[in-house]
Amino acid sequence: QLRSPLESLGMEAASQANLGTRQYRIICIGETWYGSDARAAFAAFRRLGHSVHVLDENSYVSTQWQSTIARGLRKIFKPVFVNELKREAVMFATHFSPDCLFVFKGNWVHPQLIAFCRQKKIVAVNYYPDVSFLTHGSYIPKALPLYDRVFTTKSYGVGDMKRELGLQRSSFLPPGHDPELHRPVVLNEEDWKKYGCEVAFIGTWSPKKEGLLDSLCRFLPGVRLRIWGCQWNRSHSELLAQSIMGTEVTGDEYTKALCGSSICLGLLSEAGVG
Repeated sequence: QLRSPLESLGMEAASQANLGTRQYRIICIGETWYGSDARAAFAAFRRLGHSVHVLDENSYVSTQWQSTIARGLRKIFKPVFVNELKREAVMFATHFSPDCLFVFKGNWVHPQLIAFCRQKKIVAVNYYPDVSFLTHGSYIPKALPLYDRVFTTKSYGVGDMKRELGLQRSSFLPPGHDPELHRPVVLNEEDWKKYGCEVAFIGTWSPKKEGLLDSLCRFLPGVRLRIWGCQWNRSHSELLAQSIMGTEVTGDEYTKALCGSSICLGLLSEAGVG
């Protein structure tokens, strides 16, 4: 009941092999902006022929609110927003008769929703892609132990969840790719001016990443390096100052940034407090 759609998640080669298997009804909860991993997962289910209904978390609790006032309002009204998401999900779970509730991370998913699905014999699955399950709000550590299965993209995730939450039903699932996003594209002259480089890094700042990229510039002076992502204003490296582009790239622009570099580095986050 669970393995068929999940094991083939994101695997284009498996689509032909699954044409003759049962098609599932799946309620998905997660972000849907173009370039998000959640959207890629939901699209993979559809390509495999499953019936998918998506509830976009950002329609209930917006992560785009960045001003002090907006963030304050979000904090105050978060329980109301979370309850609205729960109410909508319960309604669809009641009328849609799904086989599976598939939650991508689930910052705003109330544990009561998972308990409801378990009571209704709906398989509840969480795909957890982040480094920590303790630093993204109070709902995640309470909800994760309730799922039928939690998939983590971190090799240490299974041990962490077992040790910290007593979670037994978890598995390591290596990351895949999004064929809509990770594809070759032809860059025009303007694109080459913006994205053309020898080495690129696309990701959020951290001390480890800053140190590695600073070392790269020291060992290869003059290397054409471009750094895209959030929080790079926290960098203190003078060598990196000219390479930091000061913004993130998503969607089609992310694809262009990949294709404009000879080498794109995959630097992972280091361990942090908590």
